[in-house]
This record gives sequence, structure tokens and C-alpha cells, in this order.
Amino acid sequence: MQSLCKTGILQWTLRCSRISQLINSSSYSCTGLLTFKGSILHSKVQSHDIMKLPSINFSTSSELNGAIASVKKKLYNLMSANSKAKLGGCIAYEKCADTIDYQEFFKYFDLPDSFQSWFLIVQLHVWMCTLITITEKSGLVFRNNIVDSMWVDVETRLGHLKEVRRSSRKQFLAEISDQFRASQIAYDEGVLSNDTVLASAVWRTIFGFRNMDPRVLETMVFYIRKQIDYLDHQHTENILFKGTVEFIPLKTIIDKINAV
Repeated sequence: MQSLCKTGILQWTLRCSRISQLINSSSYSCTGLLTFKGSILHSKVQSHDIMKLPSINFSTSSELNGAIASVKKKLYNLMSANSKAKLGGCIAYEKCADTIDYQEFFKYFDLPDSFQSWFLIVQLHVWMCTLITITEKSGLVFRNNIVDSMWVDVETRLGHLKEVRRSSRKQFLAEISDQFRASQIAYDEGVLSNDTVLASAVWRTIFGFRNMDPRVLETMVFYIRKQIDYLDHQHTENILFKGTVEFIPLKTIIDKINAV
């Protein structure tokens, strides 16, 4: 995302520089179409009437990066709260998808290394992000965009799985979509109730009612409670508008449990 933005601004800068050079070196006229209140006006514009754009030159890459950062900041400040929340939702999902050690989850909780297991863990972290932002003014916009980003990613990853036939892909997406909605309700109920209700939601959603060590289930419940508390102490606006969400590594939480 940053590289795309950087490339776009660089192209814009070079284009402005070329226009400036053309204006400064040539005497010409151009015919333009100006739209005003629905009417089209033809105007003859002489070169001396055109505002001359200054040539932009950067001697070092740090100056270029500084200029790009300045433009990005100005553009960001012009965005509405809902537009910032849309951007924040996209970036927050990237944090959920890219910063979680999924192999660690698979190993500790004895989950199969599969697409379904990955989806169960990523949707858990997406839910935690929405939980702490939903009460904000633009919280609904953030929630819709982090969820939309998740589904775009899910469809992309699913398209690379040879095990899932194209004919059955639509049905599979419908099934996990239903699972996602059910899990959100179950997690909401659990986190607002007690650890027993939350453990039941986790056991049903992630572990599929299978026989397991109660201490492992307790660890997942503790992880969720600890993670929500950690997220709640982060700057909510930074998560909501910038997507700067951070999670405690699973290993850190497990070490805390073992130290007790």
C-alpha cells in the first residue's frame, strides 16, 4: 500500500515537473473545455495566462521521502472521519493477517494446518478489533471495511487452493460466512458474560466440540481476555483511523500462565 502511494506521488511529481518545463520553454495556445453549472464553455488559453508550476528537484532520496510523507499527511488530513475509518479497517486487517504467528496457534492448540484453521484464528482477531472500536462514531464503518478486507483476502487465498474445486468454492464461502456470523454472536455473548460462556463459544467455534485438555481451552479463554484488555489500553483512534493495532504474541501469554 505504501509502495503504491509512493509510486503514484512520484509519478505526479515528475508529471508536474515536465509540465513546468514545457510551459517555461514553449509559447503556445490551447483550447480547453471548462464545465460550469452544466454548460460547456470553449476558451482560448494563452501560455502566459497559465499558472507556471515550479520545477521540483530532489537532491537526495531522503528529501524525496520527506516530500512524499508531507503530501501523504496533507491528503490524510483532508479525509473525512469515515474515509479514515475505511483506511483503518483495511490496514488493521493486514495486521491480523500478517502479524499473527498462525503456526504457533496450530501447534499449541493442536489444530490442523489447514485453511479452515487459519480462518478460525484470523476471524477471532478481526472480531477483537471490531469489539474495541464498534462504540466509536465511525466504528461501524471500520467494522464493515475490516470484514470486507477479510473476505477479499479469503477469496484470494481460496483461489490458490487446488484442493477446493471451483464448482464447490461458492458453497464453501457460504458455509464459512455463516460460521463467521455465528462466531461473532457467540464471542459477543461470551465476552459480555463469564469465562464459562466464553469457553463454550471457543470450544464450539474453534475446536468443534472435540475432546481436549480443559487447560488448553482455558489458555485460549485467557488469551482472548488478555488480548482484549491489551487492545483496550491502546489508542482507539489510532486503531480506528490508522489501523495501528498490536497483539500480544501467544508465546508471551503462555509464558505468563506457566509462570503462575
